[in-house]
Amino acid sequence: MKFILILILSLTYIHADEIQRIESIVKDIKKLRVDYEKSQDELALYKVKLRDEQQKNTILLKELKIEQNSVEKLQNQIKSKNNNVIIKEVVIEKEVQSSKICQKNQTNIENKFPKLKMKKEFVAGTFRFAKDADVYDGVDGNVVAIWEEKTSFTSNVSSGDWTKITGYFVNKKWQKATEELWVRTKNTIQREKK
Repeated sequence: MKFILILILSLTYIHADEIQRIESIVKDIKKLRVDYEKSQDELALYKVKLRDEQQKNTILLKELKIEQNSVEKLQNQIKSKNNNVIIKEVVIEKEVQSSKICQKNQTNIENKFPKLKMKKEFVAGTFRFAKDADVYDGVDGNVVAIWEEKTSFTSNVSSGDWTKITGYFVNKKWQKATEELWVRTKNTIQREKK
């Protein structure tokens, strides 16, 4: 009986060691399973991040191509403008050379025209109407008023047979003409300076 008891005890001891080893393996497997699931979750998260980064890179590549096209267009415009500048410089140089040639030719030609005499210069001053006369809005323009004989005005501009009214007198006070007013010179008399 002692023998049986020792046998049972030794079998129990051997068997208990085996059970502990199996329990330890089961614990390791559970831990590995948890670690595996955690790794799978992290892997899925990294896959999402990777997909997002790839999309961003695709967008950035498209934007880069657009910018490169813009840069190429600008470079082509610069080249075109540089070519235009070069062409214009050549044209200007040719015109300058042609002008120099024309000047040389002109200096060799004698002036066959008689010397012209200067016209009598227009003297600015105060004028008055010699008779009732029309006032126009420009040289050969439309009649805008009829001023009475002896109405005084000032002028410092003339053009052919026309005199421009630059100012006039209202109640013996001079005021500047605010609109274009012209009169035929033949209808005016220049007042003498005192």
